[in-house]
Amino acid sequence: MGRGRRRPRVPVVVEPCPELETATGLRTFLAGVLNATVSGAVPVPVAHAVAQLGSALRQLIETSDIEARIEALESRQPPALVRGRGR
Repeated sequence: MGRGRRRPRVPVVVEPCPELETATGLRTFLAGVLNATVSGAVPVPVAHAVAQLGSALRQLIETSDIEARIEALESRQPPALVRGRGR
């Protein structure tokens, strides 16, 4: 039924980057993927997928950082002032 021709899968090896828990580590990793794409080592569709995952990870890192900051601020407040706590 009108399905397009499937492209052969190309194995891609990307060095592990344990620093992906930080925005700086994510930036370093994505810069490496970009450089590998420009050099032809990583296919563009793979780089696109990695960039989308990187964007989601960046948002999770930001949310986690904000959550930690809020918790730190709330822990400094008297229990009666912290919304939803001290009831």
